[in-house]
Amino acid sequence: MRTSDYHYYRAPFSEYNVAQRAAVPFLDKDTNLVISFATAVGKTVLAECCFGYHLSIDDLCRVAYVCPFRSLGSEKYDDWQANTQLAGHGVVL
Repeated sequence: MRTSDYHYYRAPFSEYNVAQRAAVPFLDKDTNLVISFATAVGKTVLAECCFGYHLSIDDLCRVAYVCPFRSLGSEKYDDWQANTQLAGHGVVL
């Protein structure tokens, strides 16, 4: 599945991997998800897709990303500050 097929978020690569493809059809539905993949499979990109969806459908929406490591939080903060699609909504750490 091409990342351009998901209209709410522009991922920094052209195609979702096999694990991500299984979750993408549910990201813009009114449903709860628990996504559990191995390290480095692409869970954060799926969270970003959800961010994009919710932020695009409701101007008052806020999202929170919780992670277990301060270094990962700092890295994502820097990435999202540089991402025009997400930074336009305000990014705080």
